[in-house]
Amino acid sequence: MPNKDLLLFTGEFPYGKKGEPFLNTEIWYLAKEFRYIYIFPRKNGTFIRELPKNVIIRDDLTNISVSNKDLLFNILHFFKLIFNEINSVSTLEKYLKNIKTFAYLYKEASSLKNEIEKFLLSKNLNKENIVAYTYWFDNSLLANTLLKKYLKPKTLISRVHGFDLYDEINHTGIVPFRKMKIKGCSKIFAISNQGKKYLLTKIAKEYAKKVEISYLGVEPAVKKTKQLKNNIPTVVSCARMEPFKRIPMILESLLKINKEIKWIHFGDGTEYNYLNNKVKTLNSKLTIELKGQLRNEEILEYYRINKVDLLISASSTEGLPVSMMEAISYGIPIVSFDVGGISEIVIDNKTGFLCKDINDFNTFTHLINESLFNFSFNEQEIISFFTENFLSQKNYSSFAKNIANV
Repeated sequence: MPNKDLLLFTGEFPYGKKGEPFLNTEIWYLAKEFRYIYIFPRKNGTFIRELPKNVIIRDDLTNISVSNKDLLFNILHFFKLIFNEINSVSTLEKYLKNIKTFAYLYKEASSLKNEIEKFLLSKNLNKENIVAYTYWFDNSLLANTLLKKYLKPKTLISRVHGFDLYDEINHTGIVPFRKMKIKGCSKIFAISNQGKKYLLTKIAKEYAKKVEISYLGVEPAVKKTKQLKNNIPTVVSCARMEPFKRIPMILESLLKINKEIKWIHFGDGTEYNYLNNKVKTLNSKLTIELKGQLRNEEILEYYRINKVDLLISASSTEGLPVSMMEAISYGIPIVSFDVGGISEIVIDNKTGFLCKDINDFNTFTHLINESLFNFSFNEQEIISFFTENFLSQKNYSSFAKNIANV
């Protein structure tokens, strides 16, 4: 019988259709290793995902009020943190340019810390039996590093994904308070080998042993219905419609091929209306269905009952997408740009094709055309690669046991 409790800090999970759908699976493996799991999302909502019986939702951190007092009373500590983060002229410039943002983040982390502290006091939990796990390398982690009196640093761990890892895609140009976060926790789990390598270039060598790799994972594909070969090849894309995902460029590439193709896109976002209006005016051989935001289960059901020939991604930045893991679990090959950890899942001539230059849309278009009309992928080989590398039972079971014994 497990005797440890887990504090899990998320962005939105278990609320909403969009919030960290990959935790849908992981939570069941975590639940086997801990007595109770207390989830602290930053956002709440009406739609709640199914959870194990020993998982308790806490809304303590939703709609918190950020007080200037937290900065005024701790102004010396704030500037000490800033000073400790600066190790180059470039870093100094970024912190000075965004000083208001970093001041707000510090205030917010202090407010989060106060709420977590109240919870711990109310529950009278033994800090020897608590593991704190922040799903993102974000402000929830900073808040937990401030809880030295109530949490032991050796039992504070975090995952790190994309925006919370790469300076280049963080809106301030630098991941805030990285040194403080690294120093304050025991382990950081990158979701790709490429992510680990990147993080190691950003931290002191003395902290290198804290960084490990832990792939995310998905359940094996549900047995597919008997699928007939498509008369018209079907391609899918699965991403938020935001500028860095470059969904309009997928459309342009498919139009350039100028052959009969069916394109299904799963996901919505700020560019949805633009694309929706644009496709209505097209007169081409391309059949387009913009499905909008669907639950993860609905997308997998589409893969189960429909023959999908290819998943494509034009994203300019990624971690290691779960959407790609789901695709290869069904034997669907992928064409993508070589960004983030994608080269760890898209293997040329085996699970798909990689476009090395992120701005070379001519090659990207060529690879889509080759995949659909001139190259034959081995479906079983793709599924075998998935099973070896991204099977949820293997990855999440190992991860849950690892953090339970941290």
